[in-house]
Amino acid sequence: MPELPEVETLRRALLPLVKNNVCSEIKFFRKDLRFPIPQALLNEGLLNKKVSDITRKGKYLLLHTPKGAMLLHLGMSGRVVLQATIEPQEKHTHVIFKFAQKSYLHFIDPRRFGSISWVPESGKHPLIDNLGCDPFSPDMTAKAMKILARKSRAPMKSFIMNAQKITGVGNIYACESLYHARIRPQKQAGKITLVQWEKWIECLRDVLNNSIA
Repeated sequence: MPELPEVETLRRALLPLVKNNVCSEIKFFRKDLRFPIPQALLNEGLLNKKVSDITRKGKYLLLHTPKGAMLLHLGMSGRVVLQATIEPQEKHTHVIFKFAQKSYLHFIDPRRFGSISWVPESGKHPLIDNLGCDPFSPDMTAKAMKILARKSRAPMKSFIMNAQKITGVGNIYACESLYHARIRPQKQAGKITLVQWEKWIECLRDVLNNSIA
């Protein structure tokens, strides 16, 4: 499953190709992935619109236009592949986006656990509305985490992997960051000190940054 570093790597790779470019064509090859693909909303909000930015929230990518944002999740096996032409198409290619001459983004997902959704201008969408703080957000401070966990009896590992608390921390990064911060995974999150939270946030960001290509 693609984790936060892989999604951030994809975001950075797409930025120079997509940002400030117009999506001039969308080809749909199926109606649904994990959820129905909102073809009408994508045609209205993305087609012939300039992408102003690409951001990430946890493991979700958002391609922003004046009408809202396309919300992309890779699921278990999703990939975005840049090709110079619409052909050839790999097996399990479900959607193709054209952004410039010789610039086609192929969304490929064999297991179809990924999703392509549309976020309106309000920025509200049920897939991301309840997500917690992103590990690279300036809002993720030791003080904020200590307040968030103050009444929690959950083991620290379970707490930091809860996407409603902190978004995008998978098992391997939870284990590595706790190991480097010298915090037992079983220790109650509510008993973590401010100093320990500071150390863990530092270690988590180091581990994630080291995994971003």
